[in-house]
Amino acid sequence: PANLCPVGDWRVWDRLYLTKNGNTALAYGASALTATDPFKATGEEYFVVHALADGSVTQTQIASGFVQVWPRASGSIKGISPGDVLRFQMPQIELLLNDLYPTSDTYLLLYEGSSTSGTGTIVTAFPMPDRATSESHVVSVTGLDSKFTHDGAYTLALVSDTAYGRDILYSVPFSVNRTLHINTMMTEYTDDSAR
Repeated sequence: PANLCPVGDWRVWDRLYLTKNGNTALAYGASALTATDPFKATGEEYFVVHALADGSVTQTQIASGFVQVWPRASGSIKGISPGDVLRFQMPQIELLLNDLYPTSDTYLLLYEGSSTSGTGTIVTAFPMPDRATSESHVVSVTGLDSKFTHDGAYTLALVSDTAYGRDILYSVPFSVNRTLHINTMMTEYTDDSAR
């Protein structure tokens, strides 16, 4: 049987029997690791193949392997909310980065318009070194004001590039309106005493 069990717990989670030679694909409907949020599960899952006892031959382990499961990266942008209208000064922006994968690259990208389609401008980058575990960080963003070349709609997106592809961790659409409107009233003044 092929056994799957969480790290440190050698209970058999699932058992399948292989009855023929050759390559066999095994499918599991879910992970044995438990977490409140399944995307945040962490640990190791082991796969063990045994040859069952046959006559005078005892049960023998013939293959094994394991998979490390890391929590899925997540993040948010603090200091700006969807739909905000920025006038003259950009608020202080912080990036809350959770469970970043080793050797991943995380970016804050600025897009013109209200979506994350097309090519964004890199505002800041946060590369993760090669480590044995994922990590969480808080990053302050500076120099964002200089990226706004004109008034209009913009979107900030927090993205993470890993060996598995690009994930958008968080995005926030907002607009910039730096136009100053001055309402005045002109009056005419006549000094009759000067006559």
